[in-house]
Amino acid sequence: MLKKGGRIPAFFLVLLYMNYLSVLLVSFTKGQLTFAALFALVFVAVMIWAYRKDMATYMSKYYRNTYMILAGIIILIFCLWLYVKLST
Repeated sequence: MLKKGGRIPAFFLVLLYMNYLSVLLVSFTKGQLTFAALFALVFVAVMIWAYRKDMATYMSKYYRNTYMILAGIIILIFCLWLYVKLST
């Protein structure tokens, strides 16, 4: 079966996850699952609509030059990595 320190095959993990989902879904009624699915769909649709609306009005005003912040973070991580590599 499994050797000591061996990994669990992905197939068994999928089976365990499917078993977990079947137990989880049994504890809810059909109406609750329908409501949850519709709520999730409407929530995602409203978030997409709000994002697109904000993108047209505020993104260009408030998020100019954000690539500079990203570049600074990447440079900082590189400097920390370089420091660790050179100090050992």
